[in-house]
Amino acid sequence: MWMIWLILIVTVPLLGLAAYGEWRNRQVDKYNEWKKQQEEQEKSGIPA
Repeated sequence: MWMIWLILIVTVPLLGLAAYGEWRNRQVDKYNEWKKQQEEQEKSGIPA
């Protein structure tokens, strides 16, 4: 029985970290995309 707990204790936080990392990457991608659009608008002289 303790083996199951050991496996859970190790894998659950790792899965959580992996999911969090994925989420962070998506947020950063969205932000970069938004930033690029803002800069393009400024270049073309359209007030944001």
